[in-house]
Order: sequence, then C-alpha cells, then structure tokens
Amino acid sequence: MDWILGLGVIAGFAFVYILVGKVVSRGIGAIEGAVTGNTRSRGLSAVRAQTNFVLPVSGPIFIDRLIELLELVEKPTFKNHLYVHAISQDRSQLVVGLGTPLQTSLQFLIDTEATDSGCSGMATTVAWVESTSLVTSTDQIDRLHKFVRSTVEQLGGTYLVGVSEKSL
Repeated sequence: MDWILGLGVIAGFAFVYILVGKVVSRGIGAIEGAVTGNTRSRGLSAVRAQTNFVLPVSGPIFIDRLIELLELVEKPTFKNHLYVHAISQDRSQLVVGLGTPLQTSLQFLIDTEATDSGCSGMATTVAWVESTSLVTSTDQIDRLHKFVRSTVEQLGGTYLVGVSEKSL
C-alpha cells in the first residue's frame, strides 16, 4: 500500500514539475518578446500574412529575379542563411528555406500561375519553428514579404497584403 502512495507522490511531483516548466517557459518568452520586440502576436501575424500579386511578366522571370535579389544559395550551408529549399521544374513555384543542413527553421512559398498578361500569385509562410512561444524567424518572414512586394513593384506589378487561411 505504501508503494502506491509513493507512486502517487512521484506522479504528483512530475505533474507539478512539467506545469512549472511550461509556466516558466511562457514567462521567459514574454520577457524575451518585450525586450526584442518579437512578441507572440507579432510572430503569428507574420506567419499568417499573405502577399497576393499580379505581374506583367512570367512566373519564372519573377522567381529568377527573387533568387537573384535574395542571393539564395542552392543548398543550405552550416550558416543560418536563406536558400532554395525547393523549386518546381517549370520554375513557377519556389520555397525559400532558412536554416542549416541540420534544421530548417522557416519555409516561405512563392507560387505563381500564368495569366494572359503575365502571372498572378501569392507568397506566404508554410512552415516555421517556435521557441518559448515565439516564432523564431519573424524578422526574416517580414523581410521576405518586403522583398516580394518590392520585386513586384520593380517589375511593374501590383500587390495586396492579406491574411492566409491557414490554421495555427
């Protein structure tokens, strides 16, 4: 009978330990967010953002221009850099990765579709990593959206920033 009581006490301590760990982790995340400006709501807003665009050039021209302007490398290196995570054979879709060969912390999709006068498309985050309740790549997501928008403008297109329908 004593062993059952002992087992219950150990289970209770484990539960309290896990609960306290989660509370401390959220507290650290909140403090980090206040100090760095990378709050959870800012990170989730960045993840939900979607840039829709219309261009007077083909999708592959737009994709190639983005690869050039972002200075994307073909494979990840051991430095945490942007790279070509995936690209469709017809060059109408590009997934930009951020990370190393061991871990990708961000995947950002640029998807184009041919139209009679060029192409239309969208750009949004499709995969991300969170740490202590914060999106770790918030600044890079914002930067990628800005690059997409400025490239659209440089090529004579228009864009509209909205919110994607992904569930978080």
